[in-house]
Amino acid sequence: MYREIDLNEWTLFSARRNSQNYHNADKTQHLKVVTHSAHYSAEEEFERATLVYNAGIVTPKPLELVSCDENTGIIYEYIQGKKSILRAVTENPDSMEENMIRWAKVYRKFHDTPCDTNKFPDFQAKVLELLDKPNGFTRKQKEYLVNFLKNEEPRETFILGDSNPSNFIFVGDKDYIIDLSECSYGNPMFDFGEYYCTVFGKNLILNYAAKKVLKTDLNELKRGWPFFLKAYYGTDDEAFLDEMTKKIRVYAVIMRFYGLHMTDVHKKLYGLRDHMVRDYFNQFIGKDY
Repeated sequence: MYREIDLNEWTLFSARRNSQNYHNADKTQHLKVVTHSAHYSAEEEFERATLVYNAGIVTPKPLELVSCDENTGIIYEYIQGKKSILRAVTENPDSMEENMIRWAKVYRKFHDTPCDTNKFPDFQAKVLELLDKPNGFTRKQKEYLVNFLKNEEPRETFILGDSNPSNFIFVGDKDYIIDLSECSYGNPMFDFGEYYCTVFGKNLILNYAAKKVLKTDLNELKRGWPFFLKAYYGTDDEAFLDEMTKKIRVYAVIMRFYGLHMTDVHKKLYGLRDHMVRDYFNQFIGKDY
């Protein structure tokens, strides 16, 4: 198996639902322990992170897979003095435009990087597979989403799968992308949909979690969306941006559906999950289906 390490020699600095994060004494290494609740393995993330790093994407270098307290962990290089885009705009709301533009440029470069389709999953194929199972949508809603995806432009570039400004960090003028556990290939709109749904979705639980976990107000992040979109596409053409936003709203439904169905829930909560799936469809697409 992998080299066993003693967690007592590491310092915990953050804990999430799927992972716990530590650094060593001199802050040169970052240990990410993937917990059993994650729907991906440490091995999968390590392989993807290594491939992304070797493709020239600026991301902390993955160093080693290790064992610790019956879990598997990944040791990365530790980026000292880092700050996330999310933290930057939360601490200084006046920096919203500057940092959203910065994020957009890093994301555009990432999305324009060709992906080895033999080594990464096809994200759209995963979504279509889920849509083919009982999923909470009505028949008309399901048909709408399947037809929409099949008519979209196929892409073979990287997508992150977890579009969150906390996954973009910087030190000085150097930018990094982190958390590659969901990295796949496909249309970048999937990434936009994930973020758009988080920020613009009418969900009290998400708003509460954002304030408690991310320490930010989603209403404040809405202000940054136009800066991000204009910088990403390099245009102020309102008609074009409106058309892109209409598409992104459909992807927002798809991504929230995907997230809800990739999260383990008790059978007693299936009805609630189905209700939430249809509610997001009604919010972002309409009630005429």
